[in-house]
Amino acid sequence: MKRWFPFPTEKLLCAVAAVALVASVGWCWHQAGHLRRLRSKPVGLRLSPGRLAAVNPIPIETKTKAWALPAPAPDGWSYDVFTPPEIYFDGKTGKFSAKPPSASGEARDAGGLELLTVRAQPYRLQLAGYFGNPGDNIGTFICPNRPGSMLARPGQRFADLGLVLRSLEVKQTPPPDVRLVAEAVVHDEVTGTDVTLDSRERTFTDSPIAVIKPTAIDQHPLELRPGDTFASGGATYRIERIRLDPPEVLVSKHVSGLTDAEMRMLHPPASAVARTDSSASRLSAGSPAASIASVAK
Repeated sequence: MKRWFPFPTEKLLCAVAAVALVASVGWCWHQAGHLRRLRSKPVGLRLSPGRLAAVNPIPIETKTKAWALPAPAPDGWSYDVFTPPEIYFDGKTGKFSAKPPSASGEARDAGGLELLTVRAQPYRLQLAGYFGNPGDNIGTFICPNRPGSMLARPGQRFADLGLVLRSLEVKQTPPPDVRLVAEAVVHDEVTGTDVTLDSRERTFTDSPIAVIKPTAIDQHPLELRPGDTFASGGATYRIERIRLDPPEVLVSKHVSGLTDAEMRMLHPPASAVARTDSSASRLSAGSPAASIASVAK
């Protein structure tokens, strides 16, 4: 069979590729001169100074307007940007208000109730002192509103209080008031937390107590906690919230036949500032002998 090409195909393709490469290099070399001439020419416009005339700019009227002061909020609705107000509902008027009814200028008491004081609630077990030898100390404990004292070592359980004494440590205070004090850690089985007791002072809970006296009837003052309810004057009252600082109590009044409750904020008189009694603020440890004598009695 007769061949169409006298040379091999591979040699022909190599020759074509070589010619294309030489042509490309030559074209690039030829265009390089045009690029150099374009780069040497100035691009900016040359303006003749004699043909330009200055033109005065057109004045723009600007008006500055100051923001007006905000109007006073109706009915005491004022609060910070990131602090929402506390909203109260008045069952008699059927309106909401950011100001508690007791602070709205009413001279009468809040629904036949008078707040006598707000005080901190002492913990149900207090550490009065200790005695014994180093490493084998015995703690002396007392309960508020309960006579006598109790002696206990670590590991002992106070069954009627739901407490377990986990540790009892005696240590020395730093100078200048150098003395030996006792600290006890009890496990509260009711809350599931550990509470530290100090022989130098009383331990208080996080829930304060409000002493309220109903004025509608001849009734003794009541010691109430958040969530407690009581009846007076044909209505049922519920303690919603108690604050120690500032001293105030939020009370809801429920009257039979009305679906909405009336919210009242109670404040103690100016003469009765909420404070802990001097006898309750600090607990005297007493001597170990006196503690043992009280137990023996």
